[in-house]
Amino acid sequence: MARNNMPEEQCIECGEPATYLCIECLIEEEEWSTLCEEHAQTHPHDSYDEPILLVNSPRMGVCGYDGPAESPF
Repeated sequence: MARNNMPEEQCIECGEPATYLCIECLIEEEEWSTLCEEHAQTHPHDSYDEPILLVNSPRMGVCGYDGPAESPF
């Protein structure tokens, strides 16, 4: 049986475990910028709203996916 374990990310500011992703950094600067809770509150980017909570999905930061969806067909 396979396990889908959350990848470990580090805060770009302090190196502590990260729990947020800055979408503005991803889109505008093409950088995967993860942040701890403290630095997510003070991160200067806000054109795309606040940094989003990291989830364990290959679609993270790509299409706004945040969980299972029911097929429209």
